[in-house]
Amino acid sequence: MRLARELDVKVAFEPVQHLPGPEMQNAPDLFFSGSEEERRNFAALIDRLIAMKNDGYPIIHSKTYLKRLRSGNKKIRCRINQSILAVGPSGDLYNCRVHDEPLGNILETSLKDVWERSAGRRKEIRGNCDGCLFFGYMENNLLLNYNIESLFGYEWMRSSFRKES
Repeated sequence: MRLARELDVKVAFEPVQHLPGPEMQNAPDLFFSGSEEERRNFAALIDRLIAMKNDGYPIIHSKTYLKRLRSGNKKIRCRINQSILAVGPSGDLYNCRVHDEPLGNILETSLKDVWERSAGRRKEIRGNCDGCLFFGYMENNLLLNYNIESLFGYEWMRSSFRKES
């Protein structure tokens, strides 16, 4: 963290999470499946990150996200289906890396068509979601659900743009 501060760069932390798939069916959940001592150590680490953020260390996350990470609170009204898309190397369009489901292929039809035609499926996926703590998704959801503290966390983007000018 001191090096990040020295170099004037931001640092992000994200827990390891297993994504769905047959090869992961019997794998342990690495997030909160550890011993009681491991969970206490994890909570202490997150508390330390929050204290460091309060002391001005360049931690990219909002304190709200870090507190949710510490508690494992994944529940939030997910709005990712409205705001994020990814195109894979084969042209498949995805909306969520937890629900790894191609919604269409932009090499076969336009991105606009795939996005518009998948609106119902994206809403259905969101409705069946148990939540996640992926940094980008949770921070965007906090922002889109009007969490003011998360909005201030986006200061890192403004400062990054100023450096390039």
